[in-house]
Amino acid sequence: MNMKPPAKNHSLETLRRILASADLAVSEPARRSMLQSLDELVNVLQGIRVAITDNNLSARLTAIQPALSQVLEFIENAKDDPQLCNLLAITSNGGKVKKREPVEIPPNLSNQQIRELLERDLSVQELQTLASQRSISVHGANRDQMKREIIANLNRQEGYERLAAAS
Repeated sequence: MNMKPPAKNHSLETLRRILASADLAVSEPARRSMLQSLDELVNVLQGIRVAITDNNLSARLTAIQPALSQVLEFIENAKDDPQLCNLLAITSNGGKVKKREPVEIPPNLSNQQIRELLERDLSVQELQTLASQRSISVHGANRDQMKREIIANLNRQEGYERLAAAS
């Protein structure tokens, strides 16, 4: 079988230039993610191109044609059936249907209450609220860094309290 590697995809380079030069209100991480998705799409399409040129493909497709037709028919019917759409949506997002409820951060929490809250999956805003209550600067930090800063602050404070009690 004589397969030559696919030619460099100029369409991908064109899309990259357009995305890089466009004045989009998209954050840099989102732009990188978009470019990575485009790279993955191009790789899949190139794989399909190679598979299509494979002479053995038609023999294999003939063998799986009935099953493939059933799958395609199911997908077509699923688009019109609300119950199947819900079922497919649940399975596609890992079974997560329910949105996370926001956690209310009351003022004047004890160190133990803060530690218990930190065990939960808090949003960046909720962590910022906790940090601001203790006058901890966490600007520009990610969630893990915020948690570490808050815990370090609690540990320092408790250490000072132990020293004061020992005196």
